[in-house]
Amino acid sequence: MSYTIEYERKVFVLAEGIKVPAGFGRIEHARHQNDYFLFIKEGCNNIDPRPEEWTLSAWGWNYEIIAKVCARAAWTESGCLKMTNGNTTPEAYLKMYRKEIEDASPFSIDALRKQTGIYAAYLCLGNHELELISKQVDEMQDYFVAKGLHYDYLRYDIDLSSEKQFHAFIAYAHLARTTGGYIGIQSFQNRHGF
Repeated sequence: MSYTIEYERKVFVLAEGIKVPAGFGRIEHARHQNDYFLFIKEGCNNIDPRPEEWTLSAWGWNYEIIAKVCARAAWTESGCLKMTNGNTTPEAYLKMYRKEIEDASPFSIDALRKQTGIYAAYLCLGNHELELISKQVDEMQDYFVAKGLHYDYLRYDIDLSSEKQFHAFIAYAHLARTTGGYIGIQSFQNRHGF
């Protein structure tokens, strides 16, 4: 049976009260809650060599991260998700993540790069409802570089060398979901299985 192996996880936090500059349709404001970013290094067991790739699995307030963790905890019950040392229980998985969230590292581009090797990201836009978001696609090209077609998806890359670029990636990531596409992360630590 095929299953996902979780190798590592990192949770970063942008603390409540931090000033957020104007941009992406918002005025300058102070955060009124902590914002968390959950990165997971994972891969599939039935590919040789086994891939290990970082993903941005969830972002948002505490309850949004916990919702994603609970869904993944259910996968441990079915055997679809395992840790490097084998099986775990949903309860142990949730407990581990509660500790990760409690001990979250303050977010910065330097911390992200040092702890995960992440240096860039991309959006792949599908063709579903693309005409409805054409203005947003035009706006995002101030930050992203169009790479053309990638497996029938329009790919846009962004270098994550500043917090503004990271915020642009987060701000426009919803476009991938809206169009039936997906997002991805590039890391020096990724090991591909092909």
